[in-house]
Amino acid sequence: MKTETIFAFVLAGIVAISAAAAWLTPSSTQAGPPLQPEVSDIEEGAVLYAEFCASCHGDELEGQPNWRAPNEDGTLPAPPHDETGHTWHHGDALLFDYTK
Repeated sequence: MKTETIFAFVLAGIVAISAAAAWLTPSSTQAGPPLQPEVSDIEEGAVLYAEFCASCHGDELEGQPNWRAPNEDGTLPAPPHDETGHTWHHGDALLFDYTK
């Protein structure tokens, strides 16, 4: 491999790791634990998802294309909300902080 190619791979890795670290670091502005509903309502949740989430995460939970690759501004596209994504293993407080 050429030195330029190796450098490009290393640089891309550093950018990806930095973007992931910045994205995964919770905001320090959150005063306490997020407000949680007292009961779960699947139908109401579906309405809320359609209204507030589906525009980015997709009607079928598919996420945005190339969701693992940072955008030009360093943000990551919306991941899928199914078993192929990664949001399922984050706690509610962290997800609340992301969307806040």
